[in-house]
Amino acid sequence: MAEQATQAFQAIVGIVGICGNGLVCVVIAKNRFMHTLTNAFIFNQALIDLIGSLMTLLLNLVPIPDPIPPGAAWVFLCSVWISDYLQWAPFTASTFNLITLTLERYLAIVFPFRYQALATRKKAIAVLVGVWVAGFLFSSFGIYLRFYEAGEPGESLMRARRNTFKTLLIVCAAFIICWTPNQIFFFLSNLGLKVDFSSPIFYITIGMVALNSCLNPFIYAIKYKQFQKGLKVVFGKRGDRASIATASTGHN
Repeated sequence: MAEQATQAFQAIVGIVGICGNGLVCVVIAKNRFMHTLTNAFIFNQALIDLIGSLMTLLLNLVPIPDPIPPGAAWVFLCSVWISDYLQWAPFTASTFNLITLTLERYLAIVFPFRYQALATRKKAIAVLVGVWVAGFLFSSFGIYLRFYEAGEPGESLMRARRNTFKTLLIVCAAFIICWTPNQIFFFLSNLGLKVDFSSPIFYITIGMVALNSCLNPFIYAIKYKQFQKGLKVVFGKRGDRASIATASTGHN
């Protein structure tokens, strides 16, 4: 019963995550004033979470074949599909992207001059791609173990940067809240303690991890002022040029 309830919850979360993160991607892509380095990481975060939400939905809707076919199909199903690799790999990549996003803001605020030299397009692309690679490789390692072991800114600019910082702080807090209970289970298991991975509480922690994939769009919509302006542009409520110009300076 608990497993069925969790599956239903994850399916709903998957749908909301696809819609919410898809909207974030569209808003950032369609508004040139949002084409900044910070928003590139936010776009990457939304894209990763969109894929994670899609996999969460598919893994709950697509039944596992019974009996499982032999040969290469068996290897694929066990190591990629049944293991939930396609779900946990984006979740892991999302974690790495959130770390890089936090570091990017740290460098921009604490070392602004060094940040200008480091924040190049090529380096940003390399980091964004590296986040995906690291997430999928890290999750692959988990499958391997399971398989074989069973300048002085103006006031408006400061306000924009403070808003970005507060938004990302909330994103980090949501991440910690959603992921910590699940990781406590695995931490206790790694310590050798007996952990019931079939308990209702564990299924709830899985649901919380999935929930994290669809929370960020709501956080952006409620807290991130530049994203709010982008939403208005996408949905036809175009503000004056001065407002958009002000928004575009918040992440340089």
